[in-house]
Amino acid sequence: AALVWTLSRPSLRDVALVGWCGGIQAGDDALDAQLRWEAGEEYPARLAMQMWGEGERPDADRLERALDVVRRAAAVAPVTHRAGPLATAAWLSWALGRSTHAESYAVRACDIDPEHGLAEIVRSFVAAGHLPDWAFRRPAR
Repeated sequence: AALVWTLSRPSLRDVALVGWCGGIQAGDDALDAQLRWEAGEEYPARLAMQMWGEGERPDADRLERALDVVRRAAAVAPVTHRAGPLATAAWLSWALGRSTHAESYAVRACDIDPEHGLAEIVRSFVAAGHLPDWAFRRPAR
């Protein structure tokens, strides 16, 4: 329930996504940046760029585990509360280079909440054929 609640709040969901991309320190940095942004400061581009698919390649295994967790959260949540976890699954799928899966999750999120911001963003990425920059780079050994 706590995870479903968290993924339904854009600022907290984005902190989780940055953390899943870059690890605990990145998540802590994202939380600090979010709090500063809410106080009127600018959000650091170095943190936001991963949300656009730019920057350092995230650990695919960590993203896979996160995707498994949010899919489970969506499955057990009441239908009216699934949009956040589904949109998060859409973004994680997109980050892993799986546009078809990302579109499917995003559409399901929009069926519940037609104006869901992250779901709409993922759908626009997919419609434009935009994949993360790191999807075209091999992981470092």
